[in-house]
Amino acid sequence: MGKISIDFKDNQYSNDNSVYSRLCVSIGSEKLILSVLNNKGQVDCFRSYTLESSTYTQKNIEILDLLATDKLFSLTYYRSYIGLFSPNISIIPSKLFIRKHVEAYLSSVCNFDPEQFQVHENSLTEIDAHLVFPVSNDLNVLFSGKLGQAMKPLNLAVPLLKVWKKNTSAVSGNQLFIHVYEGYAFIALFHNKELQLGNYFAFQSAKDLVYFSMLVFNQFGIKTEETPVILSGNIIPSYEIHHLLLRFIPEVSFFNLTSHFSLGDTLTDIPTHQYIDLFSLILCE
Repeated sequence: MGKISIDFKDNQYSNDNSVYSRLCVSIGSEKLILSVLNNKGQVDCFRSYTLESSTYTQKNIEILDLLATDKLFSLTYYRSYIGLFSPNISIIPSKLFIRKHVEAYLSSVCNFDPEQFQVHENSLTEIDAHLVFPVSNDLNVLFSGKLGQAMKPLNLAVPLLKVWKKNTSAVSGNQLFIHVYEGYAFIALFHNKELQLGNYFAFQSAKDLVYFSMLVFNQFGIKTEETPVILSGNIIPSYEIHHLLLRFIPEVSFFNLTSHFSLGDTLTDIPTHQYIDLFSLILCE
């Protein structure tokens, strides 16, 4: 069973108010995080579990057990969202998207067993595209309502792209966004508010991630001095990744979540840029 690593609850919070609140759940490769936002968009509860299982199958069982036993998940909410970390994705422009071909879109970028996985589609209206990704059959129970509430599976790249697109609304030129997970990073390049690249990259060291980042500059022929890099996820200023990026890129900053959301005072002690995929789930109406 996963261990609670962070647990905050507002002193004024009551389970009776859940019908007016929104539940956001982020399921990553190493963590499961739940957050309850009230009708003002402020955080009433925040709970992070560290997953302890070593194999894929055991981890899925652990996730289901946690959500079946955590009382926050059993309440009735105004709206609920679950975001899954799944690095195998394909983003298709809307003008080319045909729903019955979702498995073909995904099989062109990765191998998956259609007997063991179901392909889901997420709409990205902000960038006029669709994202497809696989969800294992054992995790699909989360979205059937058998654990108390039915909801649509969302790839965690979707809330990231939505909030990053929102961030570009007042900016021209290039912006490179990097969200760091354990062993992966989701990297997106916007030029004049339009998405040029969005993909997961696997890495083993800080140098690997910096290499992939610089590869984007080379691939698109953009200049480091003209392209700010905005970081989020599992990274803080003292990490080697941050220091290495600053050697090559003049403008590197951390995503300011409070410029888009008013989360209240519950999370003043943690760096909210680490959880922008979780909180941005509410943009996925």
